[in-house]
Amino acid sequence: MKVSDVLYPLRRNALRRLCQRRDFSDRGNKKDLRTVLARSYRGNLSELVEDLRRVDLEAIKTYYSDTVEFPPGLWAVSAEQLRQVCLTVFEGRYPNAQEEVKLKVKDAANEEGNFVGPDGEKAEVALYVTGSEHNVLSDGEFVNEMALQRMAANADSVTVLSAYYVLDVLETIAGACRGSVRVILNGLGGKRLARQRCELLDLQKKLHKPSRPVEISLAFAEGLFHTKMYLFHTGTDTVAWVGSANATKAGLNGRNEEVLVKLAPAPRSVLDYAEDAWYRATPLEDCQDTVNSLIAFLRTGVLYYEP
Repeated sequence: MKVSDVLYPLRRNALRRLCQRRDFSDRGNKKDLRTVLARSYRGNLSELVEDLRRVDLEAIKTYYSDTVEFPPGLWAVSAEQLRQVCLTVFEGRYPNAQEEVKLKVKDAANEEGNFVGPDGEKAEVALYVTGSEHNVLSDGEFVNEMALQRMAANADSVTVLSAYYVLDVLETIAGACRGSVRVILNGLGGKRLARQRCELLDLQKKLHKPSRPVEISLAFAEGLFHTKMYLFHTGTDTVAWVGSANATKAGLNGRNEEVLVKLAPAPRSVLDYAEDAWYRATPLEDCQDTVNSLIAFLRTGVLYYEP
């Protein structure tokens, strides 16, 4: 496979991320971005594969599944092992890849049934219920807004993905972090988007400091961006909380009973998803309030549900 062949199935957001990684302009259509990237890699498949994420490799595998034979069990291996095996496939050395993947799938299997972290270490997996009014982390059963605030205070950076939100809750969590903060929220439409954009720009400006850059982006899925995920990064470790609890008072502090699963360290698949969601989302400054589709109309607030 040529570099251009590997780049062809990638979405525009993935191509833009690669351009940003290589300090090139990310403006232009997919064809323009592919041309720039193909020239920059100069036929170096190894360098390209190192820059790809798991979701990129999966898109390539899906696109070429009818013409290129990939080894079975490929997605059970770690991200780094996956890159090595895919490189072997792209270079036309499939028999070696088949043997490699058999060994790596076996190595990746955890006999005790636990999740495996990004470097192959066992990950702690625990289920927490939201809404306790007590010092929730002492008994290991509950988690709430104040618990997330304490985690943020001890983290180098924080990433929050939430379908719905309350400004006060976002401020509590983001404002406690000593480093960078990224927030991805479900984007609305029409007049509601204009209002949402203004209030979040105010929050972003309020929280931003030289030592704590704060970036907020909006996700515009076909239906809803409905993810609830909180990532706390410290050094090389990331603890993920994934579940059903939005960044709202009801979601975290009591009226709703929600669950969050703690993954420590966060598996590579969780980190890859968060990164992909970030690059697919639209920065507040670029959000437009034009209603040019039925979905956008349904988000304007006339018919769209607002919690």
